[in-house]
Amino acid sequence: MRYLFGFLCFCALGAVLSLPALAHESDDKLGDPGFRPYSEYTSAFLNAVDTATIAVYPTIVRKADRTSHSFPSQKQIIALIRENEIAAAAAGSGRVDLGRLEATSQWDLFLNDMQRIAETLKGQTSAADYHLFMELVWPVNGQPIFGIHCYVFDRQGQNAFSFLLNSHHQLFADAKLSARGTSEAARDRLVKKATAVGMTAFEAQVDQARKSPPRAADAGSTRVEAGVFDDFESGLRSGKDEFGIPIGFVTFTDGSSAISISTTTTHPPGADKAAGKNALKLDFDVTGWAGFLHIFENDTVDQWTRRR
Repeated sequence: MRYLFGFLCFCALGAVLSLPALAHESDDKLGDPGFRPYSEYTSAFLNAVDTATIAVYPTIVRKADRTSHSFPSQKQIIALIRENEIAAAAAGSGRVDLGRLEATSQWDLFLNDMQRIAETLKGQTSAADYHLFMELVWPVNGQPIFGIHCYVFDRQGQNAFSFLLNSHHQLFADAKLSARGTSEAARDRLVKKATAVGMTAFEAQVDQARKSPPRAADAGSTRVEAGVFDDFESGLRSGKDEFGIPIGFVTFTDGSSAISISTTTTHPPGADKAAGKNALKLDFDVTGWAGFLHIFENDTVDQWTRRR
């Protein structure tokens, strides 16, 4: 049934609603250097990166009111790629203005910005084999950085090796990317530190990918009746992917709130007045914020997938 008891997310503090729902603190930190979604172009990147040329663009700093760019961060990335002999790096020309930071999840932001940046590459002529953009999600100057995105595209603008990093990952949490003051010098120091964290994650991602067996593309996305996302007749499936990231039906809280989800046949009748149909039931006691997600899963509940 398509009935929900409650909302997806609850917040007792109105001020929080004005900030992007980008990431939340988690007591359990992941050892992986960020989350890198599957791409069929990754193998080609790994095979070519040692001898490839990577064009590095000015680092994108996403803020609540606008997009800014860091050229020192761009130079820092180029220097680190060269020093660590990852590839041949050169400065990419042009800046990508993504505008103001809209309230959304970090995952949606990552996907949307990936598409928008890739579109700027299509039709451009470049001698580089790959194009690298780093993005720092930093809504408010003087506050912590919420997340780091690294996008790597091939010449055709296809995602070759992009990933995100946030407070769920130990590498990010250990860095403590908080600003010490609102001065320009404090801002520059934090951007420099975040850039180093992002590049450390990039190197670790490459190393991890080379040691891991090739991943098969999802060949069996969940099929449902047209127009229905979930009918809740088969329970609330949940699991973890190979990186330990929860998928399926997932709850989250601020640590002081309680929330649980289940199915029930006790609910207002639907339009078809059919009896015995399940609905999603949400029980919560929220002091700060809490919510649930359905991160679409494959049949074996061990890989993120798209819903068809």
